Amino acid sequence: MQTLTVDVFLSVDGWAGSATSPGYFGYFGPELEEWITDELALPQLVVLGRRTYEALAGLPKEARDESSQRMAELNKVVFSRTMDTVSWPNTHICHDDATTEVTRLKANGNVPLRTMGSLSVARQLLAADTSPEPNRSRAFVKPSVIWPHRLRR
Repeated sequence: MQTLTVDVFLSVDGWAGSATSPGYFGYFGPELEEWITDELALPQLVVLGRRTYEALAGLPKEARDESSQRMAELNKVVFSRTMDTVSWPNTHICHDDATTEVTRLKANGNVPLRTMGSLSVARQLLAADTSPEPNRSRAFVKPSVIWPHRLRR
């Protein structure tokens, strides 16, 4: 049985981003970059929602770095009712219920599962408690206030 780790970056007022806030709320630095590199080096199946997938896969070439290359190499599953195609390699679209599919992947998979962003998927998975194997959630709270310029919560 594999584990599921849910990683989310939040502002102190509970928002995951806005149209005006930079990535990681402007707190990207050497320590965060090292943590991201270390985490991406681990074997994993990345679990994404459509919006997060589109944001990450749609980064312009000048914004791509080693982490972007590693993300392209990792196996990913994107939960979406509307997507039919993907541009990133090693990406599978799942139109099925996220909790049912993640429960199956945890039971039958050979690597741990990890969400990145994807708040709607993260909420569903944590609320469903997808197996007897404990899920892990890690919230990275940044000292920023997003409201009223919020995009998604």
